[in-house]
Amino acid sequence: ITGFSGRRACLFTRPDGQAVDAWQLAWLFKHYPLDRFRLTQQGPDDFVLELAASGIACDTEDLRVRLTAALGNLGWVSPRLHLEVTPELATAGDKPEPFRCA
Repeated sequence: ITGFSGRRACLFTRPDGQAVDAWQLAWLFKHYPLDRFRLTQQGPDDFVLELAASGIACDTEDLRVRLTAALGNLGWVSPRLHLEVTPELATAGDKPEPFRCA
C-alpha cells in the first residue's frame, strides 16, 4: 500500500495545560447535516467554528450551544466559540480538516 494516510491528530489544550484529543468532539457533528466544517482552537478558551456556506442545513445556534457544552464537558470552564460562515473551506489534500490547532 502506498500513498496511504489517515486523519491528522489534533490536540486541543485546556487552560490547565491538559491536552485533549479534538476528535472526541466528532460525535457531536454527526447530528448535523454539514458539508464541511472546521473547529480551530485559537487560544486557551477561544475557538472558531467555520462552516462552509454551501453546506449549512441546520440550526447553527443549536450547534453552537451544544458544542460549547461539549467543550465544557471536556474541561473548559468558560469556552468562547465564534461561528463563521465562509464561502469555501480549504482542505488538506483531498480531505477535509475538521479540527485544527492554531
